[in-house]
Amino acid sequence: MVRGGCKVRGEYDRRYRETHAKESKQRNKIWRENNPDKVKEYRKKNLEKTKLYNKKYREQNSEKVSKGKKMSYLKKRSYYILKQRRYTENNRLAINIKRRPQKREYMKRYLLDPANKIKERARRLAHRKIPLKSFCSICKTTNGLERHHWRYNKPLLVSTLCGKCHSIQHMSNLGGGNHCV
Repeated sequence: MVRGGCKVRGEYDRRYRETHAKESKQRNKIWRENNPDKVKEYRKKNLEKTKLYNKKYREQNSEKVSKGKKMSYLKKRSYYILKQRRYTENNRLAINIKRRPQKREYMKRYLLDPANKIKERARRLAHRKIPLKSFCSICKTTNGLERHHWRYNKPLLVSTLCGKCHSIQHMSNLGGGNHCV
């Protein structure tokens, strides 16, 4: 690189950039943080140039880019999950209002079936009258407990089962269909 007709000066500049790269990156980062308007303006002005550079870089370093994306997601995965949970908690009312008409329509259609009316009545009655035991009746675990109706036409005949045992019971009783009516 020849600057001002002097090869020595060009060599000096190159070596200086190599030895002070870390400091230079830090200074540039601070400048970008302090001048966001100028950065935005530059990006607007040089949009095509930046796109071309990024495309070329991705083509030359495709493995590095894909590995970086995967690692970036894995590092931030817990952050994404927490962010989604926080959003749901903070906007529960808005989410429910959006879903309310859909749920109402579904429940109307669901309750039109006489068998479903019986099931819903049994569930409500059991929920009000029978408290959950502190452990599963089959495997004795204390996690994820649910009520299981052996017959929906006998709404107070209920067992406390964990989710896994509950699923197994429904699969083993007549192929998991509407067996409880």
